[in-house]
Amino acid sequence: MLQLINASEHHSQQILHYFSITCFWKEFVENNKLNQSYSDFMLEWIILPRIPITKVLVKPSDPSIIYGCLIAATTDEFSKMPDYTPHLDSKVMEVFSNWFAYPISEGIILELYAIDNQFKKKGYGKLMLTEVDNIALHQSKDIISCFVWNCFHDSIIA
Repeated sequence: MLQLINASEHHSQQILHYFSITCFWKEFVENNKLNQSYSDFMLEWIILPRIPITKVLVKPSDPSIIYGCLIAATTDEFSKMPDYTPHLDSKVMEVFSNWFAYPISEGIILELYAIDNQFKKKGYGKLMLTEVDNIALHQSKDIISCFVWNCFHDSIIA
């Protein structure tokens, strides 16, 4: 049985894995203007700032290994995250500028929702989405938004 707990910094490298398999982060970050490696850029600009709003699925007997990851917060909380976009290669910004400007409703943003294959269809996805609902209720928000790449079929929420 798994449980959903607050993430901590020691989960960072494992969280990086979930970002890598659910979006084109590697392609976004390569050739960044800071000349940081993919891992260093992601940890500094994306993952570590999000640790306070990240939940991870773990076995109670060993919470150091994660089997799923959830990042969800209010639009306002995300607006306070460091802006990494000025450091991306200008070609990335040209191609994806409309995506970065996509309007998001005031509410909760479900940024990352991923579960290891061996734990899919066992109720953990529902547990994670219930957590997002609880965040929305606690923050008095009635809208939950997410962006899904249709080419990442495992990321599509049915």
